[in-house]
Amino acid sequence: MKKKNSFLLLVLVLLISIFIGCLGDPKPDDVIIPDGQFSNYEINLSADNLTNSTTYYLYTDKKNKTTQAVTTIVNTSTLNVSIQKDMSAHAKSKEEYGIEDLVVIGKFSYDNNSDHSNFSSLSNTSYNTSYYETSIIKMICIEFAQPTTGFVAYSFSGEYGQFYQLLKRNETITVVLPPGHSTGNIILGTTKPKKPDKTYIDGNNRTCLFWNDLYPDRTFINVRYYKSFLPAILSITVLVLGTCLLIVSLYYSNEIRKLRKKQELIESEIK
Repeated sequence: MKKKNSFLLLVLVLLISIFIGCLGDPKPDDVIIPDGQFSNYEINLSADNLTNSTTYYLYTDKKNKTTQAVTTIVNTSTLNVSIQKDMSAHAKSKEEYGIEDLVVIGKFSYDNNSDHSNFSSLSNTSYNTSYYETSIIKMICIEFAQPTTGFVAYSFSGEYGQFYQLLKRNETITVVLPPGHSTGNIILGTTKPKKPDKTYIDGNNRTCLFWNDLYPDRTFINVRYYKSFLPAILSITVLVLGTCLLIVSLYYSNEIRKLRKKQELIESEIK
């Protein structure tokens, strides 16, 4: 009995320690994330593009499970990037801090009325990165010496067929599905929030889902996507199964009717 009480006390102490650890704010560690190439990203250098926003490009490379993100920052001093932990061995070995191929270009915003339309003045911008993680996310903090306007791009791993992203700031969000993929089917996959503010097809024939200023009312986006031809296959399958079920039902109904008639004839002859 004493051993059992000691074991329960030990378990209780461990649970309390874990709980307190979860409540405490992790202390970020300064880290260096390898740089990437500007040309590897779809960065829209358009004056109309200058608003706080992030575009997530989803790809179908199941081996690398790569997602690319391009964030536009306007008069920003700190950008927090949160990545959901991927427990696969690939993600652990390739992306120690959750992201890779980091590209940061911009210029200091000396005042809120600065002219940001001259993209020729954008260049590699100095910044510091720090990192901490919890049981479910990896958090990367990118800090600039002064408020900065420009672009931050990075790559990370994601599960094919599902995109999940925590929201950390008020901005427009665009999720670009791989070519030949769709979402919105109640069986195969939908989005949360359910209705994007806008859905359109871009020049590369990709479905783009657009949400405007979700945070803080919404704290995450979840998109389940699938091959565009799957709903048609599903409909055909349901139609075939339904037809087969109808044929089988009619057959057995007819057989039962025949048996009843035979039974009635036998009973009439007996009488």
